Amino acid sequence: MKTPTLHISIITTAILLGLAMIPCASYSQAPNPPAPEPPNAGVQQALSAANITDIFTATRNGEAVNITIKIDFTPCDYVRIIRNTTGTASKRTMVGRLAPGLASYVDVLPDAKPYWYWLQVVPRKGNAVSFGPIRVAPDTNKTGNYSDISTIYKWTLTRTHQQAAIKWNFPGEGLQFVEILRKTNISNYGNRNMVVKTLEAAGEALDALPEADADYWYWIAATLSSGRVITQGPIKAEYAEE
Repeated sequence: MKTPTLHISIITTAILLGLAMIPCASYSQAPNPPAPEPPNAGVQQALSAANITDIFTATRNGEAVNITIKIDFTPCDYVRIIRNTTGTASKRTMVGRLAPGLASYVDVLPDAKPYWYWLQVVPRKGNAVSFGPIRVAPDTNKTGNYSDISTIYKWTLTRTHQQAAIKWNFPGEGLQFVEILRKTNISNYGNRNMVVKTLEAAGEALDALPEADADYWYWIAATLSSGRVITQGPIKAEYAEE
């Protein structure tokens, strides 16, 4: 009896061909997650500083206050200079927005009162970290040349039940952008709503009010290429006189 060699060969070939036609599962290695950004070395150094003056100093000469930053906070988004007249953290105004690595800044005060300063580091990720405050003494001898900034950076604010109307007319030279913010109370200046951010030095905007019978306060801030931030407010939106 002869062995069916031919049939076995045909069957074997068919099996091999069938296996070759079965799609193979494709496996690819998942990309590695991005490494977490290391803590900002400058912030860590500042947190361990023995004295606030190891982080920054503020020296007054009339209307001018020279801010010297002694720690390099690079890399970060930017560094804020904020101040108020009380030394408490509830109501502070940003007066400077500095690029990373900038070590000095000159603030211009509006009057002879004493002021308190904080340095606020805004990281690329996470929450801002504040250092301060440092007090500068009043200009008791009135040696400063003080001016009303609202006579240069002019704006108006009125409202109806449904909306607020804001108009502004600022010098265009050196202007980076203008921001308009609002809030329904001024117990503190946190959590304000951005209404407008624009590159236009002059313009007008209508802000639809969420609640017709609520009170609203507004701020307007001009950020200059020098890093100076000229902020006005809070101003309460009042009904236009008929």
